[in-house]
Amino acid sequence: MKFKMKYLNIIGIVLLVIIIRKIDISETLGYLKNADFSYLIFGYPFLIFLIFTKSVRWNLLMRNQGVRYSNLETFAVYLWGFYFGAVTPSRIGEAAKVIYIQEKFKSFGEAFVSVFIDRLYDVAIRFILLFALYPFCTVFFEIKAFAVILVIVPAVAGIILLVKFKSVRNIFITASKYLIPKKFYDPIKSNFADFMDNIMLFVKNRKLLFITSTLSIVSFLCYSMISFMILKSYNINISYLHNLFFLVIAGLATILPISISGLGVREAFMIYLFSVIGESTEAAVLFSLSIYSISIILGLHGAVINIYMMTKKDKKIHV
Repeated sequence: MKFKMKYLNIIGIVLLVIIIRKIDISETLGYLKNADFSYLIFGYPFLIFLIFTKSVRWNLLMRNQGVRYSNLETFAVYLWGFYFGAVTPSRIGEAAKVIYIQEKFKSFGEAFVSVFIDRLYDVAIRFILLFALYPFCTVFFEIKAFAVILVIVPAVAGIILLVKFKSVRNIFITASKYLIPKKFYDPIKSNFADFMDNIMLFVKNRKLLFITSTLSIVSFLCYSMISFMILKSYNINISYLHNLFFLVIAGLATILPISISGLGVREAFMIYLFSVIGESTEAAVLFSLSIYSISIILGLHGAVINIYMMTKKDKKIHV
């Protein structure tokens, strides 16, 4: 019987169960009992601004394709996507956004481009920050030559890709088979020319590339401020720089297809990172689950938008 990739998600869940069984519940409750939740009030504006910057980035990507929405509408749809991601067994939040905007595009593949690149930015910014932060965080790696590996491997891989596939277009065609979920790949493949033409439209626009990259950095810094407020609320003594590095590592780790929403994998990496600087397993797990809860909070915001849309006959958001 052919092994199905979706069964790999069980690994993360099993890992999470093992971790929770091993932590000291009373110590965890102690963090919660002594928490100063006023820090979270200061963190909330960063949460809203985080999503707003991402929605503006997505809006700019669509405008580059000749499709216009207001920034407030894309902001609402972005939150709506979190709602679908929270209430469905698989991550279809991105697909919900494609479905919402599809009517303004001539094909599903063309509509998928802005959502695909928008998501790609969130991954790319973590790789960039990994290189930037490594010199300040070598204590977390037993192999001191790890920085050299981080630079050489992507560089060599990039050269090989360019030589083998001869163009950026061919690289995207090959990579898309692995980056796009299988259930969405078939409808995109049927109009793949539209998908690739719009990808290249973005690649050639250097001004757009600069602006959207800047927005990506701002959004991630907002995310790091939220997590730092969480640390402060639990009175966990970790510097902002280490907090930033932890988010980068955990974010990259959750890309591995062995978990649901990164559960289990994120906690395991946080436990290691916290242990290096002398913080407890309980603090690591509590912090990690609090980071995960951000998606749930955004999903609640999206639920309000969903209720609003259900009351409208045309099922569209008017702002």
